[in-house]
Amino acid sequence: MRTKILILIPTILVAAGIVLFITFAAVQNGAWAKIFPGQAETADSVSSIQNTENTRDAGSTQNTESTQSTENGRNTGNNGSVASGEMQNASRPAESAGSEEKEDAAEKTVYLTFDDGPSEMTPLILDILEDYQVRATFFVTGINPGCAGYIRDAYEAGHTIGMHTYSHDYAEIYSSVRAYYDDLERISQVCRDQIGYVPRCIRFPGGSSNTVSAKYSPGIMTYLTEDVTERGYLYCDWNCANGDGEGSLSVPELVENASEGAQYRQAVMLCHDGNGKRATVDALPQIIEYFRSQGYVFRPLTEDTQMPRHQVKN
Repeated sequence: MRTKILILIPTILVAAGIVLFITFAAVQNGAWAKIFPGQAETADSVSSIQNTENTRDAGSTQNTESTQSTENGRNTGNNGSVASGEMQNASRPAESAGSEEKEDAAEKTVYLTFDDGPSEMTPLILDILEDYQVRATFFVTGINPGCAGYIRDAYEAGHTIGMHTYSHDYAEIYSSVRAYYDDLERISQVCRDQIGYVPRCIRFPGGSSNTVSAKYSPGIMTYLTEDVTERGYLYCDWNCANGDGEGSLSVPELVENASEGAQYRQAVMLCHDGNGKRATVDALPQIIEYFRSQGYVFRPLTEDTQMPRHQVKN
């Protein structure tokens, strides 16, 4: 009996060694996953979770850096001029009044522009424009606070709103660059209140070529015409006028003056809807009818319009 046991012991040891060897080889060659798939999946899951967590950590770091970069970019942008920040809203004039059709440089076009309003004349002009289905541009002031609501009326009717300063007082607005922008900010606020944004289009009182400003600040127009552009504004002069800013002209005189704009394919006409401009109201239908008879279409100013610019003289 003892002899048999002694013989079995080496046999068992040899068999155990063989099993261990086979097991080790199977693990090394990946065969273990086929024999015990559940345990293999568990091991892979642990590895996958670890890799996922590492990826999340890396992604989180990248996202944090990206967010910080974005915030830094925003902060840098905010360090620009005040006007540049407002220009996000100021791009809206072209959207709000912008014509449904793209402007065609080949077509004959009249851009009616009205300065110095709103006043009690403004709703009368809006009614005529509506009757003729004409869209125009209003360079507004704050001279008549009680009429500010007409700015909203013009905007909602599809007209472009531009700014013409708040006071239109040459001695005040042209006394210094700071004074000009302070006044411009006042009319900007009126526009924010009425239409929800700051218009990008502006017109200098007297136009960019005015020389009255030299009495108060020599060289100020040279500076302002460059600076407003850098701040993101579009300033617009005119290349024809009905003459209502030159005194009390009759309706026939206004129509005759306006008709001279037919020498231009793109006529940007200066008119006024300020206090007392009743003759302008009465002449407007005849002016519209004349230009239509000459094959012109009427459009409001947009960012795509080629703005006429005068020669700066101060």
